[in-house]
Amino acid sequence: MTHILSLILLLFVVVSLHVNVIAQENEPNIILPGSILYAGKHPRSWPSPSGHFEFGFYRQDSGYAAGIWLLGRPENTTVWNANRDDPPVSASSTLQFTAEGTLLLRTENGAQKIIANTSSSGSVDSACMLDMGNFVLYQNRSVVWESFDFPTDTILGGQNLRSDQLISRVSRSNYARDQNLRRDHNRLISGVSRSNYAGRQNLRRDHNQVISSVSRSNHAGGQFLLSMQTDGNLVAYVNNSAELDTNDAYWSTRTNGYPFAVLNLNTRGVLTMSSESDHYGERLVANGSTTGNQTMIIYRASLDPNGIFRLYSHQLEKNTITNIWQNVDDACDVNGHCGLNSYCSSKGDYFGCYCYPGFTLENTKIPSCSQNFTVDGCESRKDLLIQYITTLENMEWAGDPYSVKHNLDKEECKKACEEECSCGGVLYSIPDCNMFRLPLKYGKRHENINTTAFIKVIVGSSSEIRPTLINESNRSLILTVGLSLGSVASLLS
Repeated sequence: MTHILSLILLLFVVVSLHVNVIAQENEPNIILPGSILYAGKHPRSWPSPSGHFEFGFYRQDSGYAAGIWLLGRPENTTVWNANRDDPPVSASSTLQFTAEGTLLLRTENGAQKIIANTSSSGSVDSACMLDMGNFVLYQNRSVVWESFDFPTDTILGGQNLRSDQLISRVSRSNYARDQNLRRDHNRLISGVSRSNYAGRQNLRRDHNQVISSVSRSNHAGGQFLLSMQTDGNLVAYVNNSAELDTNDAYWSTRTNGYPFAVLNLNTRGVLTMSSESDHYGERLVANGSTTGNQTMIIYRASLDPNGIFRLYSHQLEKNTITNIWQNVDDACDVNGHCGLNSYCSSKGDYFGCYCYPGFTLENTKIPSCSQNFTVDGCESRKDLLIQYITTLENMEWAGDPYSVKHNLDKEECKKACEEECSCGGVLYSIPDCNMFRLPLKYGKRHENINTTAFIKVIVGSSSEIRPTLINESNRSLILTVGLSLGSVASLLS
């Protein structure tokens, strides 16, 4: 009797496995182990059932990269990247869904990289590119890995970002608070009140990050980052270095202290923050929902290469893309466009970076400025230096002053900076004189800013001054008593 029951059970298992395989083979767009994509020939991609999204190889620079894109005309929109910081691969590279259920990138030199790591989940038996733009791996019909868990610079309708998986920093009036913030895989990467009262934090940067792209054609990790923080705040930062600096933050939802833990974009184009529990409700960030046929609209929220977080709608029937909402309207509200000792001045989406008076442009990736002067030189030669203070209205910059002197008028504030070697610049707002050391960081000039800046200009010792005649054939001005305001260092279109 026991032998008969064992045979019946074995037959049931075999039949079930057979039925499951038949069902998967008959289901459209199911990808089975053994399937291969080729960078240099067809098939290059696996489409979603509707054909709106594809996963596979796309052109980048002189080679190829692996990712997911939304089809459109005249060009596709990349929404996810695999191994985004690796260099492009050659036309002989392949993407293999191996017999063991691993998604593997193989290059011509024999190198291989695992795109989807499912080692802790056991064997994977199928995959699929879904119509939501999510690429998933299945084990017995259960999802064991999905690209939605590892966003790069974009979240799509139906996708979440959770606070225990995002990177973060601060915003203009202390958006971050004191905490050790983890950088995990669900974060958008690609301010501080420019006098950041939060102090500095050692913010942890783990390996799974979401950052803006370098450019619209280069999807490697870029300069900016957006994070859903554990304190309930959604914050944008400059993605500067291994250690995040609270002074690098430039925007937030100002919701620190609220129980928000999830940023969600639903399929109707509504971007909200909510808690893990329905008890606390939700907070609207942006509403892109429209009337009409929602099935023909795809929404995405992207941290663009210029650091602006935007909500877009893709009208599939009309083949149009609309920018519905963005977190900042002024390009100079994004930190990081201009380098040290320079400031940003804008008109709409166009901005220029200017050296402070007395500073010269350096040949750096991000335009920065410097002057041939050090504090040590000042201390040892103070009596011989020729210096003066120049004034710029409607200015601000980031960081904490090393000294704040109260109840001073403008002239007293200027004199205080002149007398201190450490002082490189001052932000004056009646009646406070905020004194800063060089370098000055994230400067911004705008008519709505009511602060006056005083910049110390060091000319040199009296023996070093060599007045230069200015005439039509020689416009390289070497100052006599004054300096012209710096030159435009960059212009973004």
